[in-house]
Amino acid sequence: MQHHLLVPLDGSPSAEQALPHAIALAQRSNATIHVVRVLPPQQEGVLFRPEPAAIDDAKRYLDRILKQIKQQNVSVEAGWRCGEPVEQILCDAIMLDIDVIIMATQHYTGLERLLLGSVAERVVRMAECPVMLVHGNTPVHPCQRLLVALDRTPTGEAILPYAEQLSRMLGASLVLFHVIAKHDEHTYAGVSQDATQYLEAIAARLRADGLEVEVIVSSGEPGKAIVRYAQARRVDGIAMTTHSKPLLERTLFGSVAAHVLTHADLPIMFYHYHEQPAEPGQSASTSRYMAVQST
Repeated sequence: MQHHLLVPLDGSPSAEQALPHAIALAQRSNATIHVVRVLPPQQEGVLFRPEPAAIDDAKRYLDRILKQIKQQNVSVEAGWRCGEPVEQILCDAIMLDIDVIIMATQHYTGLERLLLGSVAERVVRMAECPVMLVHGNTPVHPCQRLLVALDRTPTGEAILPYAEQLSRMLGASLVLFHVIAKHDEHTYAGVSQDATQYLEAIAARLRADGLEVEVIVSSGEPGKAIVRYAQARRVDGIAMTTHSKPLLERTLFGSVAAHVLTHADLPIMFYHYHEQPAEPGQSASTSRYMAVQST
């Protein structure tokens, strides 16, 4: 099965920090990387054709990126678009049947600066596929153990098909991870037993499908517990669900996602649970695209 990864770039070195992670993933899974350079409109809401100089700059930029990726013996395609960045990224993800969008995000100390209103946060909320976010200082190494954070809800379980797919793509084992919140700690023994049984039931199905799976039940504040375990036990990546509202407006899993993204120097794959199919703001037919080169 052919896999496809999307890496949106804005021409900045910080955005390019997603490339080494995409290359490592593509090398392990024989996936094709699709690089897109989006030229935003000069006037909001107005479609335009960029100046020839801007198009030439985008082509030269993408030529350099293509050469860089080809040197790693990875299949790659690239092109530029003009329009609102989030809309164009979402259109690409649909048109190219993308498995995972990979984006770099800045490691600010203030959560508002990190997520609120950012392109990455909006892509996470609106994409129909998972989005992997990485920091510039996130080390690049093979993913052998993927932590899957579950909160014992159907919403939380929405990440499972994508975690399973990523596990198969990379040959990685899964760590099903549940945190007993502080208010449940006085009944820890009973809650822990229930949580273990819950995780083991999921693990049994995944093991029957040939995956290597372990289950872990921890306690405390969920975000801190996830980061603490990931750092102590050499987990190589984290997968989790977000739901409904922008990440920072969530009371539980949103705050967990924000904490994990801020403090874990690991690739983190988010899947936003959609009660109804996501609708990108612009249809593929109205989007402008010009291919530059592929291999």
